[in-house]
Amino acid sequence: WKVDRLIAFRDRLSGFHSLDQIYGAYGLDSVDLHSLESHLSIQAVKLSKCFVNTEPADSLLLHPYINFTQAYELTRFRENVRPLRNLDEVRRLRVFSLKELELLGPYLSFDL
Repeated sequence: WKVDRLIAFRDRLSGFHSLDQIYGAYGLDSVDLHSLESHLSIQAVKLSKCFVNTEPADSLLLHPYINFTQAYELTRFRENVRPLRNLDEVRRLRVFSLKELELLGPYLSFDL
């Protein structure tokens, strides 16, 4: 069942870009994950992107690394100021920690 949780988390993300991401899987403690880590590897996959300039907040919320406040601020900025251009502009919104941005960055697209 532990592997099933890890697979479900991977599928919600559309794939892992870093092995460290396994530690974000709900319901698995670090001891369990540490024992699994040596059996895992990251293969190149095409990650599904969150289109921060076009997707509505409820779609952004489907991503495990985006909470309600973050989705709201992303949509508020693009609707009231201008489209977001890059990850540094997302950082300046001050609703994501640096660690969150590190994990989320590869999943974001700034295309219009």
